[in-house]
Amino acid sequence: MLKKAVTNIYSVNPLIRNSLMESSSKFLSLSNNFYRGMSSNFKIIDTITFDYSEISNPNANLSSRIEQAYGPDGFGICIIRNVPNYVQYRAALLPLAQKLANLPQSALDKLTFPDLLYSVGWSHGKEKFKGVEDYSKGSFYANPQYDDPIPAEEAKKKKMLFAPNAWPKEDLPELEPAFKNLGQLIVNTGILLAHHIDKYVVEKIPNYEQGKIT
Repeated sequence: MLKKAVTNIYSVNPLIRNSLMESSSKFLSLSNNFYRGMSSNFKIIDTITFDYSEISNPNANLSSRIEQAYGPDGFGICIIRNVPNYVQYRAALLPLAQKLANLPQSALDKLTFPDLLYSVGWSHGKEKFKGVEDYSKGSFYANPQYDDPIPAEEAKKKKMLFAPNAWPKEDLPELEPAFKNLGQLIVNTGILLAHHIDKYVVEKIPNYEQGKIT
């Protein structure tokens, strides 16, 4: 209907059509000039890429590319390709986000912890965007490696905002294994990369304590 209405305006009133076309042309011209001006102020850097087989080999010498990615002139990120099971784990987890968000409010309330500033479990409309509570997204926080990494007494003593993971075991039981599978894969892949970063730091700082990063 909207497309048809716009088409009718164009055909009935040539003045409107020409005005819109002229405005669009000016806008595109201004946009192109803006981005051309911006591009002159930025340096384009190729993102460094590693294959999983490389970082999983502790004896591989990746220092030159580690420096390109994380050295003084590095961009601070890299790409790791061909991570085993990543595609399957990602496909298993991401669709569960919608299922989680659409659970009954009573189920979500069991995953909500205001006293922990919503740092564990479900959070919706608690963060602000431009001073207004943001209901456009929901967040779920959990530790993929440990359900209870810090004893409650220690957390209380150190005044830490901490609680064990909260999983919707009855309402969405598949979330926990899917979350842990992908989360642990990401963490373990990062540890493999950190080993090579550690080797690079040893080369640059002789008195560095090897293994500190990993």
